Amino acid sequence: MGRNLNVRFDKVRPFVFTDPQSFRPDALNVEKKVAVTLNYLKNQVNNFSISLPCLSRTTKAVCATIILVMGPAYLKVPD
Repeated sequence: MGRNLNVRFDKVRPFVFTDPQSFRPDALNVEKKVAVTLNYLKNQVNNFSISLPCLSRTTKAVCATIILVMGPAYLKVPD
């Protein structure tokens, strides 16, 4: 399962990345952005202690990326 998860991160990475110009040493990396999003969608709780605006932006970006990148492979549109 770990290998499959890394493959999925590699598909998402080009779209959801850490800003290289960020001066913040604690900027969210791709793995943490996906973890924060999936945790929030499951529990509706911010367990990662990040600000709500950051959580909102991250969740919207990761969801849009998942739909764009993985949607065609996993979501079948009915005929």
